Amino acid sequence: MKLDSNNWPKIHSAWCFLVFLYFMIWPTYTLFWGKFHNTYFITAAIIIVSFNLYFRHSQKNVEAKLLGLFWVWFCLAKILNGDGTLTEYYYLVISLAVCFSCVSVGLAASKKQREVFLDWFSIAVGLFYAIVGIACLYCMLSGKEVMNPLSGDIIAQRFAEEQVVRLDLFNSHPNKTGGIFLVPFCLMLIQLFRCENRLWRIPTGLAALEFYLCIGLTYSRSCMAAASICAALLIIALALKRIPAEKLFARILAVVLLAILVTPLFYMSFSWSTGLFGKAANAYHSQEEIVTAQPETENGATDIIQNEPKDQSTESTGTGAGHSFEDNRNLGKQVKTLNGRTRLLEAIVVAYKEHPLYMLLGTNDDTMLRFADQLRYGNNYREELRYYNHMHNFLLQVLMMTGIPGFMLVLAFVVLLLLRMIRLFFSRKTALPEILLVCPLAGLLVHFMLEAGLFTAIDVRSLFFFLISGFVIGTESRLDG
Repeated sequence: MKLDSNNWPKIHSAWCFLVFLYFMIWPTYTLFWGKFHNTYFITAAIIIVSFNLYFRHSQKNVEAKLLGLFWVWFCLAKILNGDGTLTEYYYLVISLAVCFSCVSVGLAASKKQREVFLDWFSIAVGLFYAIVGIACLYCMLSGKEVMNPLSGDIIAQRFAEEQVVRLDLFNSHPNKTGGIFLVPFCLMLIQLFRCENRLWRIPTGLAALEFYLCIGLTYSRSCMAAASICAALLIIALALKRIPAEKLFARILAVVLLAILVTPLFYMSFSWSTGLFGKAANAYHSQEEIVTAQPETENGATDIIQNEPKDQSTESTGTGAGHSFEDNRNLGKQVKTLNGRTRLLEAIVVAYKEHPLYMLLGTNDDTMLRFADQLRYGNNYREELRYYNHMHNFLLQVLMMTGIPGFMLVLAFVVLLLLRMIRLFFSRKTALPEILLVCPLAGLLVHFMLEAGLFTAIDVRSLFFFLISGFVIGTESRLDG
């Protein structure tokens, strides 16, 4: 391959693909992959950012410029807040530059290059999370923690909360786990419409079903709602392809009715599917108890041992005893109070009144969250009483860390991205698989509206978001070309 300007997008795409693979598999063996990070990540970051600057100049894309301005402001705000050498946020600064640079993969690549990249991207993501998903389902079924035998890193475990057993991937959190499985679920649905080989659709569909079940077993309401919206968008896109553009009223009616019908039904389907899975898990445990309660005697017969009833409250979380696969949390109360998250917005108001400079430069994580904890505990607050660990909304997190200027830059990016998503979704000129790229992006935006990490942290969900954003922007910008 000649190193001329026509091949730069391919090289840039390859580098971003390798960096994505690295972040995706890192949690499976943190010690080993951490050594690669210390040695090679900075080199990869320099190469990717250099390509990004070249493509950003050539594409002159507004969204890419907004991301660049936000990165500059993020660095400046931290420096003015006292971290003159960016020591505290060094890794985050480099990682954000890499994340933002991934947007240019979709901007600079041609239509054919985008298709090839997305195919390989979907294969890698689907294969990896299909293997990981099997470990997750086994963990939830058996109640046994799944670990990497080479490193001891946790692959899958049960997370007990208010007598509900939730799936936890890579010892992160069920809410994060659901967000991770959301994108592979959407990518497999897209591949179902891209596959020309019907036999290939069978494993693709099974993988989508596996990811759907893993999302349900996290019992993350934000992730289940996001997946439901993605499913509704898929059905709406299929319907719109069959309704002529001239029948505007019919198209609007189809969008409204399908959104009203599909979204709640799909959300309720998680309860049905996890209920069936719970019955299978109970049957598995019952059979296991029968086997363990009937040891063989010397003559080969079995003696039934009458065990005393156990106190379920003393059972370990790992076995799952005493916990239910039904979500018994008080939904009405949590919706009414937004699970206590409205206090985070109050904390920002209080902090701005006491420290007006926070409106311009923002502050660090602990400072703002301490205000929220003080509002929660009142006069009983002590430093060791920490309840909140993030702002539970990526826009509030940006506002907290970078002040109003950073918040406005991110808000402008999100608004422009939403406008492009809407235009692409209702386009009659675009193939269905390209239209469906809107689904994972919409799902992630819904997910991050109740979680944090986007624009202020780095993990595989952020890379998912910015990679797919670039492809949506690149596809939409060529609609008139």
